[in-house]
Parts: sequence; C-alpha cells; structure tokens
Amino acid sequence: MPLSGEQKETRRTKARRIMDLKCLTCLRDGFYEAVIMNISEDGLYLECDHEMRPGENIRIHLLQRAPAGFCPGELNESTGTVRWCRPLAEARHRRYGAGVRFS
Repeated sequence: MPLSGEQKETRRTKARRIMDLKCLTCLRDGFYEAVIMNISEDGLYLECDHEMRPGENIRIHLLQRAPAGFCPGELNESTGTVRWCRPLAEARHRRYGAGVRFS
C-alpha cells in the first residue's frame, strides 16, 4: 500500500548510516543477540531471531568494535523503544527485523 505524501515526509527525517554491528539486546524477558543494520540520530534498525513487541523497552550493548569514525559511546548501553517488528524473508540470516527509537 503506497504511502501518502504526508506520511512519506514524516516517516524518516534523519540520515541513516549503514552498519553490520553485533550487539546484545536486553529486553524484559532476557538477553538476545542481534545485528544493527543501520542507525540514525533518533533510532536504529536491527535484525534478530527473537520477536520483539512494539512499545517494548530495549537496551543495546555492543558486542564488537564500532567502525572507524563512529563513536560507540553514543550507542553502547543506549535505551529505546521498539516501534515495529516484522518477520524477514526466509533467505535472510535472521528471523525478524525491528525498528527502535532511542529514548
């Protein structure tokens, strides 16, 4: 379903930076490995094998060094809220993709 012009304008306002950064997500029911695929000033997109619920609070803990030019202190131990979570195509390495907005 195509988005209206107004929806397109309000969905994303910050530039994204592509990543491939392993992390640990800390949720209410446990800790799960995930991979941060991209990040912006106000949120990130990650892929994981654990289904997350929209509205769920999350903490991100990096499991590897961030790429050169990226300040990992800005991301490590940051918190946010899951905005959406969707199953990924079977050909992907992980089962779910999720959008997180930083707190």
